[in-house]
Amino acid sequence: MTYYSDFLQHWQNWLIAAATVIGAIIVGRIVHFIIFFVLRRIARNPKRVVEASLVQHGKRPAKWILPFLAVLVVLPTLPIPYEIKRSAEHVVGLALIASVAWVFILLTEVLGDIIASRYRMDVSDNLEARRIRTQTLVLRRIAEMVIIVLTIGIMLLTIPSVRAIGTSVLASAGVVGIVIGMAMKPTLSNLIA
Repeated sequence: MTYYSDFLQHWQNWLIAAATVIGAIIVGRIVHFIIFFVLRRIARNPKRVVEASLVQHGKRPAKWILPFLAVLVVLPTLPIPYEIKRSAEHVVGLALIASVAWVFILLTEVLGDIIASRYRMDVSDNLEARRIRTQTLVLRRIAEMVIIVLTIGIMLLTIPSVRAIGTSVLASAGVVGIVIGMAMKPTLSNLIA
């Protein structure tokens, strides 16, 4: 009942806060459109592998990340009660952590595309190219799983009531990472060579 009466007394502040958040989201979407419009123009050149890969893999994550960043920037300025502002900042912060993880997954995909572009599949003897692409795909999937586990652990660390679970997830991810690294050592050395 307190929040309802508080809302009725300060409805103009809530209206300003809502308009500010909506404006931040719109600005984030406009920035997204401009960035990817420019990237698409650059990626028309067949030699621009990185830009083409960014357009292919990065358009969806950036559609979320840029508005989240814009909202996170304007949240401290909103004329709303501190408890609600703090809760909103935490939720947006969690979404931003997930978005950053998505960016790291995007980077593994772009790196995979860069490696794959160096080996031609349209030649008759493409055994080496297929082997490298398979190894790259396996490494990319492992990296994506590690990123997801680390992200979940970091997100859990931000919630006080489940911080111990987050610590356990991060510790187990470290052990699993070491085991996978040891098992994949020959593949990694071949790929780097």
